[in-house]
Amino acid sequence: KNCALGMFTLLAGYLAFTFILKQEYNTGLSAFYLMMPGYFCWATVIYFGAYFSFSGKFHYNLIASTFCFIAILIADLLLIPNNGIIGAAISNTLAYSSTLILYFIFYFKNTGFDVSSMINFKKSELSLLLNALK
Repeated sequence: KNCALGMFTLLAGYLAFTFILKQEYNTGLSAFYLMMPGYFCWATVIYFGAYFSFSGKFHYNLIASTFCFIAILIADLLLIPNNGIIGAAISNTLAYSSTLILYFIFYFKNTGFDVSSMINFKKSELSLLLNALK
């Protein structure tokens, strides 16, 4: 659903910038495209925040929120003066993406989840997958 909604948003943004908004706003279209990955990451961050709140690990949310605030502040200070709206868009995506990575680290630490278990298939799992595809 998120990918379909993302594609719809990209199309709607393009149509809005092309047919609805005035020509002066066209510079915002490239910034909009640069912000989309950050918004996708932020939409995912919301789920992790809810998970840790439910788990009673509120300090993870505090740490991640503080990290995101500082990351946005630093990235904005570094990128906006020289790059304007494009710098703000890149800053947004960098901060939200790095916050998502931080939440992944917290999740792996909290659950003991091993990333390699997603990559390494057992022979029985591979056989089950191949039978399901037949």
